[in-house]
This record gives sequence, structure tokens and C-alpha cells, in this order.
Amino acid sequence: MYQASFATFVLSSPENVLDANTAFVSLTLFNILRVPMNLLPILLVYLVSDCNRGRRGCFFFWGGGGCKENDAGILQDFQEKLKRTTADVTIKSACNRG
Repeated sequence: MYQASFATFVLSSPENVLDANTAFVSLTLFNILRVPMNLLPILLVYLVSDCNRGRRGCFFFWGGGGCKENDAGILQDFQEKLKRTTADVTIKSACNRG
């Protein structure tokens, strides 16, 4: 990769001269970019995994029927289902001091 980059630099224009300063700065920049470029495939795997996780959660919470992308009523449906499934808890006496 380095040789192809240096060859492209030198052959792209007669004014481009490859000296020590240009070569070492280029090598440093290539080494700095190496880590983010190696993390890119891992980031893509996590992104796909999170998308699938969201779809499975949607299927679980809405039973597969109400799971459509860009649906504006999903939050309202969730709030209505939450109201139907939760019950109020009241405590009459927290301790027995009798």
C-alpha cells in the first residue's frame, strides 16, 4: 500500500518530489489511520447486530403485528399497552406497630 501511494504521488505531477520529510510524514499518517480502518468492520458488525436486536425487541413487545418502520403510532401503542398491563400498588400499613 505504501509503495502504491508513493508511486501515485510521484507520478501524478512532475512537481511532486519524494523526499525524507514527505515520506516520513506520509508513513506517520498511514499508521495513524490504520487503527480506525481496522475498527470499521467491527463497527459494522455491531451496527447490524443492534438493528437485529431492535427488530427482535419490536417483535417481542408488539407480537410481530405492529412492527413497521417509520410508524408514528408505535410509542402511543406502547404507552397504551403499558397502561393496560400495569396495576397500581397501594400499601395500607408498612409496619405492624400495634
